Amino acid sequence: MNKIMSITILSFVLTLLTSFHPSITARPTAKLLFQKKIDQKGRCKYKVKKGDNIYSILRKLYRQLPTEDMSLMTERIKKLNPGLKDINFIYPGQSLNLPQASPNSKGKLLAEFTQEAKETKDQTNRIKSIIYTVKSGDHLYKILRHNGNLTNEQINSTYLYLFKELNPGIKDINNLQVGQEIVLPLPVAQDTSKQEQTQVVDRQKKKSIKNKITKPKQKSLSKQEERKILAKSLLRTLGFTFASGKEMIYPYGQKEWCHINLQKTPLASSPWGEPTIFLPQGMTLESELTKFRQANLQICPVAPSWSLDSLLTQIEELFANKLIYWQGKHKLILHHSRQIFELQADYQVIVKYSSTKSFYLFNLSPCAESCPSPLTYGYLANQNIFIYESGRSLSNTHFRPQEYPKSDSLYLPKVSPSKIEQLVSSRLHNKDLTKYRHLYNNTESFLCKLTELQLASREAIKLSWGPKQKISLNLKLFKVAGIEEDYYLLPPKQANPYLVALLRLKGYNCFVVCNDNTI
Repeated sequence: MNKIMSITILSFVLTLLTSFHPSITARPTAKLLFQKKIDQKGRCKYKVKKGDNIYSILRKLYRQLPTEDMSLMTERIKKLNPGLKDINFIYPGQSLNLPQASPNSKGKLLAEFTQEAKETKDQTNRIKSIIYTVKSGDHLYKILRHNGNLTNEQINSTYLYLFKELNPGIKDINNLQVGQEIVLPLPVAQDTSKQEQTQVVDRQKKKSIKNKITKPKQKSLSKQEERKILAKSLLRTLGFTFASGKEMIYPYGQKEWCHINLQKTPLASSPWGEPTIFLPQGMTLESELTKFRQANLQICPVAPSWSLDSLLTQIEELFANKLIYWQGKHKLILHHSRQIFELQADYQVIVKYSSTKSFYLFNLSPCAESCPSPLTYGYLANQNIFIYESGRSLSNTHFRPQEYPKSDSLYLPKVSPSKIEQLVSSRLHNKDLTKYRHLYNNTESFLCKLTELQLASREAIKLSWGPKQKISLNLKLFKVAGIEEDYYLLPPKQANPYLVALLRLKGYNCFVVCNDNTI
C-alpha cells in the first residue's frame, strides 16, 4: 500500500515539474502530416502516348481552345519546356509540361493563357468601352489597333479576351459583318490628372454646343457624279494618276495651247506613262478633239453615266496587250505556282507592268456573309491578286483594299526529312531509305521519292471562300499517313505562311519540309 502511494506521489510531482520548469519537457506526441504535391508555376505533367503529336494533344485536352489560338498555345508550351528542341516531334513516354488544369474543367485542361485572359475580366474596371459599327474592310485587329492604339501583343494578351467577354453573342471574331455594332474595350490611363479630366469635360461641353448649332446641309452628289468618283477611284487603284485642280492649259505643237476642264474631262497619266484624257460622249466639240489629238493625248471615250463596264472596255481597247478586262459574269481562272485559282467579282482586271502581272478584283458592295478571312486576302496579295470593295459610307464612291496581318506574325510549323523518315519507318517493309538521304537538301525530290516508294501520296485539295464560293484554290499536297492522323507536307517553294495557316484552319495537319540545318 505504501509502495502504491509513493508511486502516485512521484507521478504527481513529475507532472508539476514538467508543467512549470522549462528545462524539463514532455515527450512530443506523434503527428500525421499530409503533403500535397504542387507543380511549380502552375504546371502539370503529361506523358506522351503512342501516336501523339503536339496538335492532337491540344485538340484532345484543350477542347475549349479556339482553332485560331493554337499557334499561341504552342508558344506557351515551348516556354514551359525549354529543353524541348523540336515541339513538332515528341516520342512516347516523354514528359511534357502543360498549363495547369482548371478545377472547373471536368478533367479537361484549359490553356494557361486562357486562364490569364479570364483574369483580365477584373481589368474591366480599368478600361473604357465604346460602341463601334463595323465598316467595309474592317477586322478585329485593325479596329483595336486604330481605335485603341494597341499593339498585336497587347491585343493577343489582353484585349482579345476582353472583347470576347464584352461581346458574348459573337461566336466567330473573324467573321464580323459590315454594319454590325460591337463593344470595344479600350485602355484608359490610370494616372489621369484632374487637369486632363477637366479637359475631357471641356471638350464634351464644346462638342455638345457644336451639336446644337445647326450646320448647313451639304449638297448631295448626283448619281452621275458618284459613279465618276468611283470610276476614278478604280483607275487610281490600277495605277492611273489624275491631274489635280479644276482647269489646265496643256501645250501642243510649237506655240499652241489647249484649255482642259478637269472636272468635265479628267486628265491622267496611265501606268505606262501615256497622258490620257477621259471624254464623256456628247460633251466635247470636234475642234477640241482635234487639239487633243495634236497634243498626243490618248483619248478614252466615256459613257455619260460613267458606267464602269463601258469604261473598262474602252480602256482595254485603248491599251491593247497592257490591260485585260474580264467581265464579272465569267470566272477568272489562273494557273500560278502549281496552283489553280478560281476568282469571280463584279469587275476583274489584269494589268501587265514592265516585268510583273497583277490581278485586281472589284466588288461594288461588301459581302454580307461568309466573307473570306484576312488570311485569305494576305495569301492572294502574295500572289499579286488584290481584292477591293466599295464601302457603305461616303455614298459608295471609293474602292478600299482588304487588310491582312503581316506574314512574319504567323506561325510556320516545319519538319525535317529525318523526322519524316521516322514517321514512315513502321511501313518500310525491308525498304532502305538511308541511300536516299542525299536528297535531304532537295526536299521536294525527297518527297517525290517517298511517293514513288508508296510511302507518301499526292492529294488534291480545294479551299473555297466567300458567298457562292467566289474565291477558290485548287492545289496538291504530299500526304504521309500517321498512326492517328495524316500529315500534309509542302516543299519550301510553297512555304507560304498564309497558305499553311489557312490549311490548318480547315483542319489539315500541315507542315513545311525543310532540311535539318534550317529548322
